Formats: sequence, C-alpha cells, structure tokens
Amino acid sequence: MLVCLLSVSKLTFGADTNQTMTKIVYRDISTNVLSNSFAAQPRTLYRMGEKYNRSEEAPDPVLGIHGLIIINEPDAWMINLMDKTGTHMVDGGPTYVVHDCIVSPSSKSQAEFQAFKASSISGFEFGKEMEFLKKHKAKKSGPLSIGGVSCDRYELTLDGYSIEMFAKNGTEIPYQLKISKGQSQISYLQYDTYRTDLQPDLSLFKPPAGIEISETRH
Repeated sequence: MLVCLLSVSKLTFGADTNQTMTKIVYRDISTNVLSNSFAAQPRTLYRMGEKYNRSEEAPDPVLGIHGLIIINEPDAWMINLMDKTGTHMVDGGPTYVVHDCIVSPSSKSQAEFQAFKASSISGFEFGKEMEFLKKHKAKKSGPLSIGGVSCDRYELTLDGYSIEMFAKNGTEIPYQLKISKGQSQISYLQYDTYRTDLQPDLSLFKPPAGIEISETRH
C-alpha cells in the first residue's frame, strides 16, 4: 500500500513488539504557505516496521475535516474525527507493505502512478530519509547554522528532483527538508519531532472508539 502523507486527501504481519516505533511531527514552511493556514499546521506520523502506520492531520474547520489515516496491513481506515465517520479498506496485495512516500505523483492518472512506483524517488520515505540519502550517495557538507541550529547538509539529485536535507550536526536527525523539481519547489518541511526509539503502542493502529465505519465497495 502506497501512502503519500502530504495530504489526507491523497491517499505495515503480526505485531513484532521487539520493534521500536517512530514518531515524526512536521510542518510545511514554504514561503507561499500562510503560517496560520491549514496547510501550515503540523502533521503527526507514527510508523512501525512495514505493517503499521498512523497519520494525523490538524482539524480543517473550513472543509469540516479532521483527518486520520490508520494502516494495520492488510487493513486501512480513513477517518474524519470531526464527524466521527470513517471508511475501511483492505489491501488486495500481493505485498503488504506501507510506504510513507515524501514525494507524490504529479498527477492522479494510473499511468503516472505506476511510473512513480517504479521510480527511485518513490523510495524516499518519512522515517527512512537518511537511509535513502546515504544509499544514493548524497553529498554531505557543513556544519552550518539553519535557524540557529547547527546542521549537516545532504544534497542529492535524482529522477529530476533536487533534495536538500539539513540534519542536526552529528546526529543524522532531520531538521529541515527542501525538495525541488526543475525551477519549482515541491516542499519545504520543518521537523519539530523526530523519534525512532519509542516503545510500541498498538492502540495507535486501531480506529478510535465511537467512529461509524463503512466498508469500501469492491
């Protein structure tokens, strides 16, 4: 199941409790995003292994949506916490792996989606940023100060995208991320929280109580 978590409108086998859980809180700080807008509000991501994923958005009072996506492969739920409704889906396989892609397809066509899945950039995921950059031999420089924080800079050009990651000096903990394609900036993200050592909490990967769940028609 491919999950693009930059928006809730876009859409990991038995629990291994020896695994640690990752929690990431990030915000879009692009210059064209107003600081008080919904687009600039923090989003929270939990992931554990290849089976479990939870993505929480801030409430959007304009659209009447408070988005929550929960994946516990092969099951997934798309929930609106504001009206307490949700939809249950079942992954048809043949593989049952969650991918938290940072870059999403430029269009919603099936051909574009399949091409994106086959590309290297689709492997650039939340929770695996530094692993991806090192695998593709990103150029490292620094340290330099970003917003008063000492950071190492990692730069990579791949599949037409330019990635610039600022990680806290000596820690490989992401702090800011810029992604561009050609002359256009795709995203500029600020990481407020980045923890990869949390104890598993399987309650996070179940729908909350009181949600009216409907089934997706096949």
